[in-house]
Amino acid sequence: MNITTIGTRAALLLCLASPTWAASPIDAAARAEGEQRWADAARYYREALGQQPDDVGLWKRLSDVEARRGQPLAAAQALDKAASLRPQDGALAFDASRAWAQADKPAEALAACRRADSLRPGEEEILRTCASQANWVGDSAQSVHFWRALLAKHAGKPEDRRQYAQALGWSGELDEAVRVYRDYLADAPQDAEAWLDYAKVQSWRGDYAAADAALSAYRERFGETREWHAVRARMLAWADWPDAAAAHADPLLASAPDDYELNYTRTLILRNDRQPDAALASLDRVQALRPESRDTLVLVRATRTAHRPAVSAGATFYSDADDIDIARAELGGVLPLNARTALLAGVGTESNKTVSGSPFLTLDGERRATLSDGWLGARHRFSPALGMEARVGAVHMDDYGERLIATLRADLRPSDQLNFVLLGARAPFTPSPLAVSHAVMANQIMAQAYWRPTLSSYVDAYVARADLSDGNRRSEFYLAPRLVVLRGQSLNLDAGVSGHWMDYARQLGHGYYDPDDYRRYAVNLYGYWKISDDDGISLKTSLGWHKDAGMTDYKFGEDVVLEGFLGIYRNTYVHAQLGYAGRSQTTGSYDAWSFMLNLTQRF
Repeated sequence: MNITTIGTRAALLLCLASPTWAASPIDAAARAEGEQRWADAARYYREALGQQPDDVGLWKRLSDVEARRGQPLAAAQALDKAASLRPQDGALAFDASRAWAQADKPAEALAACRRADSLRPGEEEILRTCASQANWVGDSAQSVHFWRALLAKHAGKPEDRRQYAQALGWSGELDEAVRVYRDYLADAPQDAEAWLDYAKVQSWRGDYAAADAALSAYRERFGETREWHAVRARMLAWADWPDAAAAHADPLLASAPDDYELNYTRTLILRNDRQPDAALASLDRVQALRPESRDTLVLVRATRTAHRPAVSAGATFYSDADDIDIARAELGGVLPLNARTALLAGVGTESNKTVSGSPFLTLDGERRATLSDGWLGARHRFSPALGMEARVGAVHMDDYGERLIATLRADLRPSDQLNFVLLGARAPFTPSPLAVSHAVMANQIMAQAYWRPTLSSYVDAYVARADLSDGNRRSEFYLAPRLVVLRGQSLNLDAGVSGHWMDYARQLGHGYYDPDDYRRYAVNLYGYWKISDDDGISLKTSLGWHKDAGMTDYKFGEDVVLEGFLGIYRNTYVHAQLGYAGRSQTTGSYDAWSFMLNLTQRF
């Protein structure tokens, strides 16, 4: 090679290296793109953007290159920058939303999609994308908003209604979710997943019979799949049928011991099966699998609350048409020793008074009589089928003496459908100052039965006998079947009938109502307003007719009880009750009012 050739080539190299002769970064980027050298193309585009930072087209090209070289986050950031430079460009905002989704950034994707919707409102594709992204980020309320807007403006795809129903369920709009699922399943009965989701929503409403019907429809079409067993196990666990739930859940859990949903169901089963130590151990497993999940936190509160130490202070007041006023104050506490055993203690004082000239004055002619009592106790769960509680103490009744008081209670659960409570108690029977002055004590035995033959029917019953220290004897029988009328997002309603039979062996006039052959038949309504998981209001009404041996015919009477439950699983729990009973007697109208307020502080 001669000197001339070498010189020529050197001159050419110098020219190419100089700014005048070098290709621009944009040209270099384009050439690199054409040769699929994506990393070089990205570098050149960034160099160009250093000189032209407001060039939207360059940001879009950079985004495309970053996506091609497998850098979705960098691609989304570049496209988002382009969208920020054109704040009124809805299409560009929508492209940025999808880019963020590709980068697995749901919050950023939803924010960009919402901008696109504000700029191009009502577009079907944007609304559908925003709904899905809101669901992805866990914002069920936003997802419902977008699905609702889409379906209000567009026919949409058939599966849009299912996704709308799913979002409604997750956001807590359960009644609307049920309606949408019903409409959708009428048109798409072969959608297996929708049947299961519909059953879940009915379970969340507490309508276990409807959930079971949905699961039966699924089984007829698709058989008893693993998913069917899992959903039915959860439904039965919530319905407080733990044995039936375990038959579905246990085989699934054996083959998938780390499945969060199955472990959650297992904890519910053990809790409702009265296996507190096993339930707490299962709860630890659930927490280990998903410690920050909202479902986990709810389960923890609902399961551990019953095992926390607590102190309660309460007051009750009673007043009736016989001019008897009874006020009582109590203080009690519970100290759990372990999951199965707890110590109990309580003290109380009562003022029982009437007016001058009343037939219920004490034997000494006093208007007022007072009582005070105290007791110690313990409770223990021996097995899922047997739990017991015992209390013993004393009551002091003014100058009328001190007496032993005691309670022994056994809870029996032979099956999911049937529960019994057997109760033996010795307690003062003091509905008036006169009864206090007679120092009337009642030795009572009672057997209560709670039968639930189906998921939508209940039967409550009890039979009781009390031997009174003044030589009298009271016998009682009560029967009250009822059916579920409504299980909704915010309201539960049951309706039923009841019969109450009572008689006293003797009519002594010792300051208490002691009728011979008392009977009452009534229609009952039970309502509950679900404010939240922690708060609710109950209203019970009983409208019926009653008669005793001294009455010529049946008379009308009503009972109304309003209760409030505030902080059911919180540290501080308030339980309040207001009651009214009206009875038409041969001697005129009898009215009685009662009020109770109890405050529990948990530790």
